[in-house]
Amino acid sequence: MIFGACNTSLYASVRGVEPDAPVLSGAARQGGMLHGQTGQYRYVYKIGDEKIRVSHDKIFVVGLGRDEPAELKLLFCKFGLPGRCDTFTYAIEQRTYPTQNLTVADAMVRYAPEIQKRVDSDAAAVSAARRKAADDNATHFMDLSLSDILARHRISTVFGAARNYNNGARFSSHNGIDIAAPTGTQVHSIGRGTVIYADDNYLSGNMVIVSHGRGVTSVYAHMDKIMVAVGDTVDNKTVVGMVGNTGRSTGPHLHLGASIMHGGRVIQLDPLLLMN
Repeated sequence: MIFGACNTSLYASVRGVEPDAPVLSGAARQGGMLHGQTGQYRYVYKIGDEKIRVSHDKIFVVGLGRDEPAELKLLFCKFGLPGRCDTFTYAIEQRTYPTQNLTVADAMVRYAPEIQKRVDSDAAAVSAARRKAADDNATHFMDLSLSDILARHRISTVFGAARNYNNGARFSSHNGIDIAAPTGTQVHSIGRGTVIYADDNYLSGNMVIVSHGRGVTSVYAHMDKIMVAVGDTVDNKTVVGMVGNTGRSTGPHLHLGASIMHGGRVIQLDPLLLMN
């Protein structure tokens, strides 16, 4: 799949089923993200889930997971529960995901005790960074785009693909897209933000995470080199690293991911659906 062939943006105005439902913006599709303003309301709750963070400027963001149901029900309240509330429904486009069979070094799927400690430590560090990003009040997530350099290259794995490693030794869902590009290809940030993680990771290799505000982050993994440091301010002209083949990887590529924090939970997003 060539990037240009799937670069039709699904980022749009999203209307609810009810005529008076607040109009949101984003991609109403599994793996997408919606945002809007509360208007006359003060609180927003995702029914069956958690309270959605509303900032001082009344902006809220809702992440739609890989397996998000076909109906998203949001509870808009003026006074908080059990105050005066209205329920609005938004239709979420459902997707089908391919299955991918991969063969990697056995140590990348069957972890020795010392490797398991490393994997757990890496995961804890990434989680801590994302929790801090949840307090970022920036709205840079509204203006994200892929660099022309990366857009020339093929997408080798789509978001949500079911992965079978080493004939059933380990299974996972792909939480981003893979862009097949030669080692050394420049990797630009997809938008303005702050670097919250930049380190070597056992599974993800050389990895950078950028916060774009309101808990929304982008991830750049398996890179050959990291070109930024934690605390750096970046934009879409900033080279955050170089494409590589580090970590659990079967060849040179960039893993580009995105996520949002809802409370203490991370929802993985399709980065293609965040770009407008």
